[in-house]
Amino acid sequence: MSDKIKSKLLMIFHRPPFPLIGGDKIRMYQNLKILSKHYDVDVLFVNDIKTDKAHNNSILKLATNIFVFEFKKYRFYLSTLFGFLMNKNPLQVNYYYFKSVQKWIDKNISNYDSVFCHTIRTAEYVKNKSIFKIIDFVDAISMNYEKAAKKSNFGLWKLLYKIDKKRVLKYESSLLELFDERIIISEIDKNYILNKSNSNAKIHIVQNFVETNFSNSSAEEDYIIFVGKMDYEPNVNAVKYFCLKIFPKILEKFPDLRFYIVGANPIKKVKVLAKHQNVEVIGYVEDLNDVILRSKLMVAPMVSGAGIQNKILMAMAQKKCVITTKIGAEGLVDLDMESKPIEISKSTYDFTSSLLDLLENKSKRNKIGLNAYNYINKHFSIRKVEKDLLSILSNT
Repeated sequence: MSDKIKSKLLMIFHRPPFPLIGGDKIRMYQNLKILSKHYDVDVLFVNDIKTDKAHNNSILKLATNIFVFEFKKYRFYLSTLFGFLMNKNPLQVNYYYFKSVQKWIDKNISNYDSVFCHTIRTAEYVKNKSIFKIIDFVDAISMNYEKAAKKSNFGLWKLLYKIDKKRVLKYESSLLELFDERIIISEIDKNYILNKSNSNAKIHIVQNFVETNFSNSSAEEDYIIFVGKMDYEPNVNAVKYFCLKIFPKILEKFPDLRFYIVGANPIKKVKVLAKHQNVEVIGYVEDLNDVILRSKLMVAPMVSGAGIQNKILMAMAQKKCVITTKIGAEGLVDLDMESKPIEISKSTYDFTSSLLDLLENKSKRNKIGLNAYNYINKHFSIRKVEKDLLSILSNT
């Protein structure tokens, strides 16, 4: 395999993998970190802002070359509009498609032995190319859209989901036959795409890995925490639901408890939640690990979304107790609920009752946190993820 390990691989991203804000960038970074150890990797991405040189330098610590295509924001909107009028591709595929990028790929693709596409948003550039192609679906975006269309209260977003959900499903299905290898983050996402497409194609599950080398010396403070990118609608839905339906009941028994909403780019619908008693919209923080460690526990009251929740994995890796919903736990593999590495609630009442119980019982929180840590080491270590990913690409 030594000759294959040194082969040239082009990784195409729809945005730069740095800074590590949001699950999509974490996934990009992790794939790049693993594959750059075994392949001669070049990275290509598009950007709607001036690319930070420090972020490019971070990429170059892993990749041999980077190729950046920067466009004004309006160009992305025009690409979406023209694509909507001219083809049946998903809006988000058209949003990231530019002829100048296609021209570069057409000219240079022969320099590579294989190409790795991050999500369906980059697949259009190479889907018909005669080269070994790998696509990381990451999530079943079609499943995410189906759930979001039902849950969304935002007029514009509801319209976009309605327009795009059928396009996304059809596009995902078409890629199953056009790519040589396909990976995704969870069994649920995999089964959704395959069942909807009636395809016999094989999709491999590759999890995210999670670092576990954290100090847990920080003393608990009187707050609970939600973590996530706060312009992402499933996260917006989750904190709004929690603030309206659950947290007021918690405050009746724990009037001094605070709820921290932590994550980059909080939109107006998130910021207004700070008007609720003891709710604080923190926004982006430099040391997220420290904020999680000092919390009593993490809540992840997901009511929409798909795929693995990186915020949940991060907290579990720090021996932190997490309470979530069935949707929030969908990406967790081989859960043994007898050992109980996480608290999963089935209803608003159940979530509220379980949260009250956990807040009253520190030893129970600690036990769940330890079980969570052991679970992460077993299923989400970098060693396991690296082995899974390389076994798929060994066919190149």
